Parts: sequence; structure tokens; C-alpha cells
Amino acid sequence: MMNVVELTSGILKLGEGRDRRKAAGILVMIVISSLVETAGVASIAPFLAVVTTPEAIGKNVAVSFLYHFLGAGSVLTFQIYLGIGTAGMIVFSNGVASLTLWLMCRFIYTQRLLLGCRLFGIYLAQPYLYFLQHSTIDLARNVYDEVPRVINGVVLPTFNVIAKSFSII
Repeated sequence: MMNVVELTSGILKLGEGRDRRKAAGILVMIVISSLVETAGVASIAPFLAVVTTPEAIGKNVAVSFLYHFLGAGSVLTFQIYLGIGTAGMIVFSNGVASLTLWLMCRFIYTQRLLLGCRLFGIYLAQPYLYFLQHSTIDLARNVYDEVPRVINGVVLPTFNVIAKSFSII
């Protein structure tokens, strides 16, 4: 059975040089998105700790440093600052995740179009005898049905598995 690395390298072989660089850029963006998403989720814990037990400000070194760094005059002011910071971090992480998903889908569906065009171009370059020996319905089905099936059934799920794997790590 093929592992994810072999499947990813096989998918990257479908594209040309520029497309491979774009795919590598999207994989980097997936890693960045996973890190930002993790930071967004991790920012909730200090906020909840300070809201539930304000004494956590003195007990936790990082929270105490942040309290003094922000120059909050009271615990309530610090809780408000921390809440705004946590909400901002979550909104930012969702924005980065949305941008990554948009770039990934745009790349994948562009590859779907390019792969279909390349396959159609290969068919058009064949001699007339080739079309006499093969059903044109099967050739058209390969372009219009099989290419989307490969993209939606292999490429898109592979990118999703990679994205979710980095989120888990």
C-alpha cells in the first residue's frame, strides 16, 4: 500500500516545474497555517486560567510577564486585554486557515483544468487511425469524467490529509 509521501511525490510528478513550486509553496503555507492555528487554540488556555482564577497571574511566569508588560492597572483590565488578544489570535488563525484553503483549492482545480487540457491535447495529436481504433466516447469520458475523479478522489484528499496531519502534529 502506498504511503502519503509516495502519493504526494506521484501527484507532484503530474505537474510541470512551475506547478511543483506552487505545490511546494502551498505545502509550506499548510505548515504555517497549522502553526498559527495551534497558537490560536493555545491562546485560549491562559485567558481561561486568568478569568477563572485571577491568582494565576502571579503563579504563571508567562502570564505575569504579560501582565506587567501590558501595564494593566487591574486584573479586570488585564482580563479584557487578554480576551481581546485571544479573540484577535483566533480570528487571525481562521483567516490564515481560510487563505490556505482557498489557495489549495485554487491550485488543485487549476491542475484539474491543466491536466484535462494536456490529455485532450495528447488525443488531438494522435493520427486519424487512432480515432478509428478507439471509441471517441471513451476518450471524451477520460477527459471529462476521469480527470475530475482523479483530482477529487486522489489529489484533493491527499492535500487534506497533509493539512490535517500537520494540524495534529
